[in-house]
Amino acid sequence: MTWPPAKPIEGSSIRLWCISLKDARAIADIMTPDISRWLASWPANPTVEAVTERISRAQTAIQQKRELHFRIEERERNLTVAYVSVAQSATDCKVGHLSYWLGSAFQGRGYMTEAVRHAMAAGFQYLDLETIEAGAQPENLTSFAVMRRVGMNLIGERLVWADSRQRNERCLFYSVDRSAFQRSALPENVKLSQDRTSDGNAL
Repeated sequence: MTWPPAKPIEGSSIRLWCISLKDARAIADIMTPDISRWLASWPANPTVEAVTERISRAQTAIQQKRELHFRIEERERNLTVAYVSVAQSATDCKVGHLSYWLGSAFQGRGYMTEAVRHAMAAGFQYLDLETIEAGAQPENLTSFAVMRRVGMNLIGERLVWADSRQRNERCLFYSVDRSAFQRSALPENVKLSQDRTSDGNAL
C-alpha cells in the first residue's frame, strides 16, 4: 500500500489530492471570515506563510500515519474548492476525527458531501479506524446535514476549544462506525485511484 496516497481519489464532480505545500495559496484564498466562523482552528484570511506552516505540520502527521489531509479540487475547472482531514484521536487510535470546510463560492453543489464520503473511506482504509466522529456548533445546520448524509448519527455534545476565537464553544457530535458507513454511505465509485495518472463546515 502506497503511503501517502500518491494519486488522487477520483469522485464524480471532485477529486481529492493529498495536501502539498504548493497548495498553500489556493487554500488561503478561500478561507474567508464566513467560513472561519464555523471552524475551531482556522483563522479568517490567513497568510500564505501561515497556511504553509499548517500544511507542513499536516504532512508530518501524514508521514506518521496518524492523519490524512486533502485539498478538494473541482474536476471541471481544476479549482481548489475545499479542505478535508481525518485524524486519529489522541486518546484512541481506532477513533478518527473528521474536519471539513468548503469555500463559500462553491457551496450548494454537493461537493462537500461527496468529498467527505471519499475522505472517510480513505480514513477507514489507510488509518485503520473503527469509528469516525465530527462536530459542529448547534447553529451549523448545513454541516449536520452533511454528517447525516454520510451515515452519521448524533452521539452528544461537548465543549471544544476554538483556538481561532480563544474560547470554549458548545458543539454537537455525530459518529459512524466502519460497518455502518459501508452499508449506508459508501458510493460505488469510492476507491483510491489506481489506474489514473496523475455543503457545510465541521470543526
